[in-house]
Amino acid sequence: MGWRTKVAFVLLTLVNLALVLFGAWLALWTPMLFDSGSTQDKGLVAAAVSIMLFPVLALICALLPWLFLWLRWRRTAVAIAILPILIAAGAALFVFT
Repeated sequence: MGWRTKVAFVLLTLVNLALVLFGAWLALWTPMLFDSGSTQDKGLVAAAVSIMLFPVLALICALLPWLFLWLRWRRTAVAIAILPILIAAGAALFVFT
């Protein structure tokens, strides 16, 4: 594994850790989704659970690629490292368009 691969995975890890912090900040605001008092809306509950689970996914995807690099499974490591970035980009496109 060359130094360029290591630098790329360090950058992906830093981006994923930033997404952990951002996701944790968003997770703190999920109780505000239920200010109207209604917890019967299943879509709203699903959105709240998704927001709460995103930082966990981003943390797992920040640490797990290093194990796969050690096992020399580079494609799996790349796919796992990019997953939270793709989810965040998709959510941003959905919200801002």
